[in-house]
Amino acid sequence: MTELRMIRADQVGGLISELVSRCEEQGVRVDAYLVGGAALTLQLERPRMTPDLDVLLLNPDPRIMSIAEAIADELNLDPAWLNSRAFAFLAGMDDEKDTEAALLDLPGHRVRVASPRYLLAMKIAAMRAKDVDDAAACVRYLGYRDADAIVPEAIAILGRDSMAWGAPHDVDLNEWLRPEAERVLKRAWSGDPLWNDAPSRRPT
Repeated sequence: MTELRMIRADQVGGLISELVSRCEEQGVRVDAYLVGGAALTLQLERPRMTPDLDVLLLNPDPRIMSIAEAIADELNLDPAWLNSRAFAFLAGMDDEKDTEAALLDLPGHRVRVASPRYLLAMKIAAMRAKDVDDAAACVRYLGYRDADAIVPEAIAILGRDSMAWGAPHDVDLNEWLRPEAERVLKRAWSGDPLWNDAPSRRPT
């Protein structure tokens, strides 16, 4: 059995452009919001490979997924390389409020890339060891130095009742998330390089 190819960082933009181009040929307009590792690649030059692109399709035309599957067959990618699985846990988030999202230059289509601020909220919610460097890169970029800057904003972005938190109903959500925020802050400002010594800016 042939091993499926991972998507390299330098292939993310090209794959999105190819998908949109083929959709254009079939008269399908793409309206999407990209999150996860692919969004980090485009926003902060994350160099890691990824098996898929997490995307919210705001006009879920079935032809988009059919085109994505055809691309997967041609390039030996995971058949689900384009998927919306993450958004089952992000129902309380309003992506339209992400005014810092990057808009890709794809005339006639709208493909936005989640901002570091929104990506940080999602990574804090995930609470997985593999997400710490990603979250730390966002923290460096945003210039955050205190958990009190991270936690309330993350809750406001995802919604207090979001399924993403995974917190017991009887806990203080701020206190539940604080240890994760502190862990990310420690990693961000440890002085050690992250995946590519992520870009940073001074706090404003």
